[in-house]
Amino acid sequence: MKKFILILAAVLTFSSVTKADEGMWILSLIGKNYNEMKQLGFKLTPEDIYSVNHSCIKDAIISLNNGNCTAEFVSAKGLLLTNHHCAMTSIANHDVLSGYWAKSMDEELPNPGFTASQLIDMTDVTERILANLPDDDSKEDIISDRKKMIQKELSDNGKYVVKVTNFFDGNYYYAFKYLIYKDVRLVAAPPQTIGGFGGDTDNWMWPRHTVDFSMFRVYVAPDGSPADYNKDNVPLNTKKFLTISLDGYKENDFAMTIGYPSRSNRYTNSSGLRRIIDNQNSAAIKTGQKKLQTIKHFSSDPFTRAQYADDWASCSNHYKYCVIQNRALEAYDIIGERINEELNLLKWIKADPSRNAKYGSVLTDIRKYYASSNNVHKAVYYFYRGPYASPKLMKFVLKHRKLNEYLKNGDMAKAEAEKIALKAEATNFFKDYNSEIDLKIMNDVSNIYKENVESKYYPSFFNGTTLLTTLTNAYNNTIFNNQDSYLAFIEAPSKEAMENDPFFKIANEWMQIYQTAYNDCYKDNSVLLTDMKLWTEAYLEKNADKNLYPDANGTMRLSYGSIKGYANNGLSYTYYTDFDGMVAKADTKNKDFAFDKKLMKFSETRDFGKYAVKGSLPICFLTNNDVVGGNSGSPCLNGNGEIIGIVFDGNEESVLGDIKFDKTVQRTICVDIRMVLFMLDKYADCQNIMKELVISTQPSNNGEVAY
Repeated sequence: MKKFILILAAVLTFSSVTKADEGMWILSLIGKNYNEMKQLGFKLTPEDIYSVNHSCIKDAIISLNNGNCTAEFVSAKGLLLTNHHCAMTSIANHDVLSGYWAKSMDEELPNPGFTASQLIDMTDVTERILANLPDDDSKEDIISDRKKMIQKELSDNGKYVVKVTNFFDGNYYYAFKYLIYKDVRLVAAPPQTIGGFGGDTDNWMWPRHTVDFSMFRVYVAPDGSPADYNKDNVPLNTKKFLTISLDGYKENDFAMTIGYPSRSNRYTNSSGLRRIIDNQNSAAIKTGQKKLQTIKHFSSDPFTRAQYADDWASCSNHYKYCVIQNRALEAYDIIGERINEELNLLKWIKADPSRNAKYGSVLTDIRKYYASSNNVHKAVYYFYRGPYASPKLMKFVLKHRKLNEYLKNGDMAKAEAEKIALKAEATNFFKDYNSEIDLKIMNDVSNIYKENVESKYYPSFFNGTTLLTTLTNAYNNTIFNNQDSYLAFIEAPSKEAMENDPFFKIANEWMQIYQTAYNDCYKDNSVLLTDMKLWTEAYLEKNADKNLYPDANGTMRLSYGSIKGYANNGLSYTYYTDFDGMVAKADTKNKDFAFDKKLMKFSETRDFGKYAVKGSLPICFLTNNDVVGGNSGSPCLNGNGEIIGIVFDGNEESVLGDIKFDKTVQRTICVDIRMVLFMLDKYADCQNIMKELVISTQPSNNGEVAY
């Protein structure tokens, strides 16, 4: 345990020598980065970022929907700022793709199931988790029990949700305490033609002109406690909110982002990276391509486009990401680079008998595990990305397995509660469901699964007639495919009706196969976890004098760097874009660049008000901050901790950033806060919102002209 503490001191509290730009830092330990942050232009203190004694920036940063996106409080009344694409489910459910601007709180739209999580504090629980663990198969169960004990202890009788999360492959553990708000209402969203300007064409590209923002508000019970939606709920009295700067920025100005990056693989071994390329990304590419082709084929009318807007956005984003990442991984031979790093570490291990005794066989064991589980891992991912994730009907039907179990066990009270929940969910399902599209997608991804997965993991309906015939029959005869038949069933559900239903049979069997495959894939997971922990421990021990940060894992992180353009392949890119560039891109013949008519009028009047810069309107800018998925919606802050923009994407070069960060070309793309204010003030005339915001007028550029 003493060795763990020494490594913890050297790594998790960080050394005094830091590396600018790269790093997803833990907020409570940011003090060791303070000197470099000051040199770059940071004007606050570490306690202004994270404190357990007073309100701080940490309190203003929110995780949306359990880590899908980040948002930030921008008023004393619970007003949240985030991305347009983070609000797409809400926008689609309320059918407001043409834009929505609540002119009063009474007009703000509820979103059942939508949550906002606020971090209260974080606690180092490493010693409590790892102390006196046995070296046998019971170890993981003991760790699990200790995590549950800590979660219960810190939850304050259920007031908080506590998550105990490991870092560096289980070498360290922290407990994160959250307050979960359940009444989150849509306040504002620009039209899709503005909030999604550039569409798939510009996704992961620069220059960019996408005004990717939306706004929500958190409501609570009259006593201030989190509560489900109720008309009597009131806006949250926000503990801390962020102010907004109109002062702009110039190249090399300090820039900081704080948010919830979901996952990175910067310490993943070469075998794990090969699996990402061949299984995870390839499954997403093959199934995603077919799904997008089908949606595009059927989406000529506005109604169908609206039905599948959210599906298209999420699928196309992940599809393009996987395509670019696979291409970059192969082009830059990242696996070869990772193998060399492993061999260097192995050489260091073997140079010392005690190290060799502890770590010498670990790499071989890790490689054996990946090789032996590769085929079953394909079954897991081709199901997860295909039949499970792609057709809407599959997910909807699988949600009824719990109801079926309750009915089989005669637990009628739970069955009744489940019935009510499913009936409520059915409204949104059928509103955005098209049977013809779904059948085509289901057939395509089923065939992809069959072509790529070992036959031992085939469902029984793969035998006999063609897949299309079997699936067509199931869709035509299932009670779940038609709203009237479904509502008649759910009023008086029976296990017989479900178990005899042709599509429920398909869904249920496939889920059982998936669960078997998942268990087969991870049946030796405790062995792998032990090996990975040891291998990472060796890496940390070898690099104890270096500044290392943990991989992203859905916990709040801070990144700091600068406003900065870049050059690549002989081309130079400036660090900002403006309204004139947006007008130049406008193309009435291309839906990705269809220009909003109301916004077009401003290109004639040039009435940009106080948001104008050099006669135009700033739209997007670049930083070299280190962000990954989950950071969408994070605030980009200046040295005073004021919002200058909102993170929404990265350039094409940044797609590799989940695995390797290159500060020379990887860039974070932010929408300029002045464009957001222009939309609220001049475009939508939301003076009710403008009055809530606190806008700083303190010069932050030493009198120099900033963009």
